[in-house]
Amino acid sequence: MPNTKKLLSITNLKKYFPVAKSSIFQKKRLYVRANEDITIDIYEGETLGIVGESGCGKSTLGRVLLQLYPQTAGCTLYYGTTIDELTPKYVSDTIRNVGKYRARLQKAHEKAVEWQKKVDEAGGEDHADSYLLQECNIARSSAVSL
Repeated sequence: MPNTKKLLSITNLKKYFPVAKSSIFQKKRLYVRANEDITIDIYEGETLGIVGESGCGKSTLGRVLLQLYPQTAGCTLYYGTTIDELTPKYVSDTIRNVGKYRARLQKAHEKAVEWQKKVDEAGGEDHADSYLLQECNIARSSAVSL
C-alpha cells in the first residue's frame, strides 16, 4: 500500500533572475530563467535525487525550497501549508513571547560576561591557566546538574 502523506508539493515553480540592462534605452527587462515549471510531489518515506548538468538550476531549486531565494511563480506546500500561511503564526508567536526571548538573551549575555571575566583574571585566552579553566568547567557542569 503506497504512503499517501504528502510532505512537499511543488506546482509550476519558477525562479527568474533579472539581468542588468545593457543600455538606458533598453525597454524590455531580460531574465535568466533558472527554473521553469517544476512540479514535484514528495511523500513520506520517499527520497528525491536531483541530477543534471552544471548550471541547470539544481542548486537554485534547493535554495528556493529552503526559502533562501523567493520563487518567481508557482505554489509550494510544506505539509499541506504554504509559507504565507505559516509566517503570520510564527511572527505572532515571536511577538507574543518577546519577553521570554529577551530574558534568555540577557541571561546568556550575563553568563558570557562572567566567563570572560574569569578568563581575563587567569591571564587572558593566551595565558589562561588550564587548571583554572578546567575548574571553571567543572563548576559550570555541577551548576547545570543542580
